[in-house]
Order: sequence, then C-alpha cells, then structure tokens
Amino acid sequence: MRISYLLVVIALFNAREVYLQAGSLDPDFGKGGWVHTDFGGKDQANAVAIQSDGRILVGGQTNGINGGYDFALIRYLPNGDPDPDFGTLGKMTWDFGSAQENIEFINVLSDEKIIIGGWTESSPNSLGILIRLNPDGSPDMGFGQQGILRYRYGRSTGPLSLVVQEDGKYLVSGITVVDSFDLDWIISRFYPDGTIDSSFNHTGHRYFKFLTRENIPFSMMIQDDHKIFMTGCAGVTSKTNFAFLRLNEDGSLDQSFGNGGSLQTDFQNNQDVAYTSIRLNDGRYIVSGTSKDSITNLDFALAMYKADGTLDPGFGVDGKMTYDLKGPVDDGLYMIQQPDGKLLVCGLSLLLGHNSFVIVRFNPDGSIDQSFGKKGVAAFDAGSIIAYNTPSFLMQKDGKLVMVANYKDGTNINFLTMRFLNDIVIKNDDHAVQHQLLSVSPNPVNDNLNININEKLSGSDLNIQIINLQSQIVDRSIIHSSDLNDKVLNYSVKNVKPGFYLMKWMNDKFRGTIPLIKI
Repeated sequence: MRISYLLVVIALFNAREVYLQAGSLDPDFGKGGWVHTDFGGKDQANAVAIQSDGRILVGGQTNGINGGYDFALIRYLPNGDPDPDFGTLGKMTWDFGSAQENIEFINVLSDEKIIIGGWTESSPNSLGILIRLNPDGSPDMGFGQQGILRYRYGRSTGPLSLVVQEDGKYLVSGITVVDSFDLDWIISRFYPDGTIDSSFNHTGHRYFKFLTRENIPFSMMIQDDHKIFMTGCAGVTSKTNFAFLRLNEDGSLDQSFGNGGSLQTDFQNNQDVAYTSIRLNDGRYIVSGTSKDSITNLDFALAMYKADGTLDPGFGVDGKMTYDLKGPVDDGLYMIQQPDGKLLVCGLSLLLGHNSFVIVRFNPDGSIDQSFGKKGVAAFDAGSIIAYNTPSFLMQKDGKLVMVANYKDGTNINFLTMRFLNDIVIKNDDHAVQHQLLSVSPNPVNDNLNININEKLSGSDLNIQIINLQSQIVDRSIIHSSDLNDKVLNYSVKNVKPGFYLMKWMNDKFRGTIPLIKI
C-alpha cells in the first residue's frame, strides 16, 4: 500500500502537467497550507501585507507581554517560516501603555518601507498610532518621532485603513468620538514625514456624522479621478445600513454622489454592514458585506451601484444579492477582484460542530463560481473560531490567496495564516528547470544526503523541509547563502524515521519538490 502511494507521488512529478485545485490549501506553505504563531498569550491576527519578494507580514494584537493587549507583528518567509532576519525570530511587539492596543492595517510602500497603523486605548479615549519601518524592521527615523506618529481628532481616534496618494501623501480613515459617545467617520491626510496636511479640508481632517450611534468606515480607496471613496456601516448594533462617503481630492464632499456625498442602503431592515467596494471600469461600484435576515441569520451580501450612488437594477434584485451558506452565521467581509473580473470574498461560516474561515468566489454577475474550492467555497476548518478580530486576505503576484485569522490551540489563541491555491498549473517544463537546479543522492537514503546545487541558487538562503505523506513537517533547516558556494553539500537525515517523504526546497527565486525515500 505504501509502495503504491509512493508510485502515485512519483508519477505526479513525472506527469506532463499537474493541475492543482483552485481553492485548496497550498501544500508548499507551512503545515500543508497553514501556520500558526504563538506570541505567548491570546494572539489575534487581522491584518496582512505581502512584500515584493513574497515575504508575508501579519499583524494584530497579543496579551503575552504584560497582560494587556499590545501591537504584534510577524514576518514570514514565502514558505511560511518566521523570517529570522526580521525583529526577534520574525516577531515584533509594541506596548504603548494601555490595556487595549491593536494593529488594524499594514501597508508596504513602493520603496519597501512598511507602515502599520492601529490604536491604543486609555479609557474612555483612544489614540491613533502610525509606525513606519525600514524594510529590515528597524524604525524609520524620518517619520513622526523616531518612526512613530501619535494623533487624535476629538476625544478618541482609531485608524482602520491607509492608502497612499500619487504624490506620496497618506490618507488614513477610521473612527472618532467627538461628542457624546457616538462613533463617527474621520479621514486625515499626512505628509510622508508624518506632519498633518492642513490643505486637506482646511484642517487636515474630514469629520462626518451619519447622525446614528455606531458608524464605522472599514475600507477606503482612491479612484482614478482622485476622488476618495469610503465604505462601512451606519446605525446601531441591532440595525445598521451599508454606508458610503465620497470626497473630492481636497477633502470636500462630492455633491454628485448620493445625498450630498454620502449614502446609506438598508438590505433587509436589520443589521447590514459593508466592508469593501471595488470600482469597475465603467464607474459602477460592487460592494461586499454581511446582511442579517428577519430570523437573525447572517448571510454574505453583494450590491451594485451606479456612479452616482443609485442601485443598479440589472444586478440581483434591485441591485442587491444575499448568499446563505447554510449556517446561522455566514459573515461576508473583504473582497478582491481577480484580473479576469471574478470576485473573491473572505469571511466566516459558523455551523454547529463545523466552523470555518472561508473564501467564496463569485462570477462578475454575482453568481457563485462552482469551479473554485468546493462548490465555490474554499474553507479552513477552524473548529472553535475566535471571531473577535475578523479575517482579512490578499492575493499574491502568482494568484495565491493569503488569509489571516485566529487559531485556538487548547486554551491558547495564536495567529493563523493560511494560503490557498488559485488556478495554479505546474507545467512539466517548469518543474524540469527547477529540478535541474537541485538534486539529491543517494535516494533511497540512509543517514546522509548529498545535495547537488546549481550556481543559480547562490545569493540567497535556501530553505529545506522534509514532509511526510500526512503533510507534517518532520525536518527543516536553512542553508545560508554563504554555504551555497560549494556545489555539493552534505545533509543529515539521521533523525528522520524510515518512510516516504517529499523534500521541499525554496529560496527567493526558485522552488522545487523531490520525492525522498528514507531506509
């Protein structure tokens, strides 16, 4: 039986083409598609960014330092290993002295510098925090005070998203408390050094009230015409609406949109929350979010708006669609548009005994794309989901999808990072080129391998994993670039038990997989 399985594995590697199902976990990442990281306490991840070299930044909060929740950031290599060249074994934390602190977003700039943003709360007020790092994780002394900017508008400020203008200025949107305890929308503009740009709405800030209690802008984009579009919700917990705001470049309200620049949409006369908007080439907007029906089930929701903010009757039912994934809580969140126009929405699906983080793929007309995952849904079975911080995701340059959330390990909670395949095809000739760059002998092996290395692999560290047929990593190591000048390296597998394995290797440019027999 084991020999038959090995023959299947070898046949796959020698096949003309290997088609990998879009929506399945990526076996080249972490523990067969996922990795969890413990900062020492209850750790919650909800922000992700991908650098140009494929390294992955994940941020959120941890209470593993002194009992209060603090900023937590980790950088992974493209294979899911913590990056030893970043922070302390890949990790960085910041404590600003309050009991509640959280990273809400991470942005990688064109010069590879990193901006993270969030808030620190000193009850009943909170302070906005922006941190700019050099690519190696050191503080950028040219920003704020020693790399950190603290700011507040009104009594309390909580940044939630950041976008960069063409001129390099930073637009930061979030929530603020100005009067009573209502949460309202705030957008601020800063110069690249962190000083406020007072030319934006004459003060550097645009404050907006929807005249309801809980108003939250979850995302923001800059349009091709330089107008600023914000997406979120307005209302109270039991009854919120999709809410939008469109500003001119100078921060003034765009009177040509909605009701003098703002707009609300009630889906089902209950709790409706919009998370992301995408502007199509014809000027229309498609929006993802969550809608609660009359019997309190949460469903994925999509809506289509014309450029002026009116619903497009040609989409769904009067411009709106909802999707029930058969659970009492199907929480649709953030959205990405693929180059082919298809839409990806991440979220949660909570069923009794079967809770999952999910990505659903939709066709441009709003129908679910059945070719993705299982009937249109890619899922990670999370068991006991911690939904305090909602999942977020991004698409890599190769189309793979990286999603971050939380993983419960016994009584502990860790960062969870997942990577899903997305219409990836491995061609035989590509594999042949990779195979020529690295080979091993003898195979089968007893205790020591000879790794034959092509000179093209020099210049960056080489990561090696040995994985059993249950997708468990049984051995891993990093061969530093300084040791790759030798064409043949000796590698010990003495501690690997006899059996059949896959030896996976990768550096910044290349990767490959070799079937391996240990005797």
